Amino acid sequence: MTSEHLLNLQRIGQLDAVPFSAELMERMLAAADSRLQDARRSDNSLETRFDCRVLDGLRKQRNLSDYDGETITHAALQECLAQAQALLALATETLR
Repeated sequence: MTSEHLLNLQRIGQLDAVPFSAELMERMLAAADSRLQDARRSDNSLETRFDCRVLDGLRKQRNLSDYDGETITHAALQECLAQAQALLALATETLR
């Protein structure tokens, strides 16, 4: 998402303007890491690189589950967690 998209969301009232705070960013990253660790507790072998196409496919599977009752496989759940971990690492690296 570009800064133009974010400014548009702010203009239409869908996003609050919050000044940058290193403390808030660290708390948000810590919360994301905590949630990820909770989800990963039973499997420590989830390592992969971040890939938007994979996340999009997983999003589509989630939608099928939400709206059509399709089940999500354990492998898909593991891949989703791995992608979330890679995305968190990328976000952390980029924001620091």
